Amino acid sequence: MALPRAERSSVPLTPTINFQSIRGWRQACRATHGACCNNDYSDALAESIDQLMLVDVISGSLIILPTSPPIKYVALSYVWGNAPMFKTTTTNIEVLLQSGALYETCNNIVLPDTVRDAIHLVRALGERYLWVDCLCVVQDASSEEMNATLRAMARIYTSAEFTVVAADGKDAGHGLRGIGGPSTNRDPDPSSSPRLWDAYPGDSKWATRGWTFQESLFSRRLLIFGDTVSWICGRCQWREGVDELASAEDIHDPETTTTLGTANGTWPAERPHLGIPMGMMSLIPTIPSLGRWGMLVEDFSSRDLTYEKDTQAAFAGATEVMDATFPDGLLHGMPRFFFDIALLWLPTLHLRRREGEPSWSWTGWKDGAVDCLSAWYPFYAAIFRDTEDASDWVSIATLAPVAKYRMEDPLDEADQKFNGFYQYQALLREPDEKLPAGWNRHGAPDGDYFTHTDTSQSTKYPFPLPIVNPTQRRLHIPSSPILRCLAQYAELTFGYMIPCDEAHRKVMTLTDGRETVGNIVLMCDIYNSEHLQGSVCELIAISKAKTSLPRMVARRGWPVTAWERYSKELKSVTGGSYPMAYVYNVMWIERVGDVVERRGLGMVEKLYWDALRPETKEFRLG
Repeated sequence: MALPRAERSSVPLTPTINFQSIRGWRQACRATHGACCNNDYSDALAESIDQLMLVDVISGSLIILPTSPPIKYVALSYVWGNAPMFKTTTTNIEVLLQSGALYETCNNIVLPDTVRDAIHLVRALGERYLWVDCLCVVQDASSEEMNATLRAMARIYTSAEFTVVAADGKDAGHGLRGIGGPSTNRDPDPSSSPRLWDAYPGDSKWATRGWTFQESLFSRRLLIFGDTVSWICGRCQWREGVDELASAEDIHDPETTTTLGTANGTWPAERPHLGIPMGMMSLIPTIPSLGRWGMLVEDFSSRDLTYEKDTQAAFAGATEVMDATFPDGLLHGMPRFFFDIALLWLPTLHLRRREGEPSWSWTGWKDGAVDCLSAWYPFYAAIFRDTEDASDWVSIATLAPVAKYRMEDPLDEADQKFNGFYQYQALLREPDEKLPAGWNRHGAPDGDYFTHTDTSQSTKYPFPLPIVNPTQRRLHIPSSPILRCLAQYAELTFGYMIPCDEAHRKVMTLTDGRETVGNIVLMCDIYNSEHLQGSVCELIAISKAKTSLPRMVARRGWPVTAWERYSKELKSVTGGSYPMAYVYNVMWIERVGDVVERRGLGMVEKLYWDALRPETKEFRLG
């Protein structure tokens, strides 16, 4: 983030907004920030969609333009809410394409204030075209046309010159206050002044909505209208009344604004505010990044959707872009290459089922966030990479396959590929094996790590990975939520509730009738623990793991009280002074018709699971 200098000060807000500040921010960004902010990815947009419908703010009508050559336009991100919404449909589009249609009162077109004000703002800033969903997407288009538009959404926002964010208010009737013209003046508190540290409106309703997630995530520049006006791009954050730029050269003048570049005017490889969901296209990896995907999942899953059926649509742009960064793509939001790891996501608090989506995926649950990053970290160290310590590449627990999966409705043999990472993980233990092209092994006291010649040498991986082409496009055909799962099956008994889970999840012990042998994290809040206690729990083993650091695993989200309380009973070997613990990752299943669904996830100690003599069965996992 921009680092405030001690001498920086802010001035009180006025009822109207100074457009000169906005022009200064934009000029500085375009002139000095390089490809991080100025690559508009127009080729990717043209590959995704042949033409784009836009609002021509000069002629006051809609216009349809080919996406090649590149188009210069501004996008709007806002919350619809309960405000009356005028929409483009197949019955009125011909009228809206006529010059002046949006400005003629005789057409009885009443736009919500936020859309109306955005048109005025774009014109006042000297731009001509605006993309806004209610007008630029035919709302009753065919499903094929609508799906194509939704898949292109990420690239539509990436290619925009900047995105206007209507972060103030609760619906589209609030407007962009203070911009003049038809808008309402704002009424700032005379004693207030802009703050330096909250350019992104994280506490706004806009930031909680599912539909605005990818609009923010893929925009290169955000012009935010909240309590104050702010600008966030790939290099800087600027605030109204604080960062007043007279010219582009001001960006490197420490007396007028914050400089995030180095002394010689160059920029760091990564942008300085990675925690803000924006500018994602410049961060698309060529090496599969499970951590980056987990960040998107956690952010999106914490947001609200008015209609739960919109989950796939609201996330379609992110899925379209990230799908190509994983070998074998994404299946209902789960990377098939890392499938065994991806299955280990956990709920935070409790969730409820979302109809139409599979229970084994995070997409099949709602009304609460999911935990991917801390849940995956014990089994794949390269989730965070933020310490420069061996923990960035040495996993706490080593994973091995148990269950096998196949698509119920495969198109070809390629659809049967799951868990390709195991092939590459094996190279860690085979120092004499030839590595894939571009990869190098490096010895370290705590464990070897790997680097690739095409990436920063400071990026250390726990094992080599395949190189992907992030521009590759796949044929998108809806997949069944049903998987065929061949897995070990056994029954245990629910024990008691565990009150000590730091994430406040609902966790119960599992017993074999005599001993506590494991734990299970419940997905839902609908199960009464007293009712469950003593009842049968049907389980399938989905993978197995070994670790010498069970307490660290527990701190990352996995309750392993059985290891702590029954350590003498563990089958262990000694590695140095550390005992090695062996467990199965298990899924609690419940039968719903002819399929089984995920109802919980946990661990059972290997010694006790094997003693149950589990039966191998095939299930329809839905």
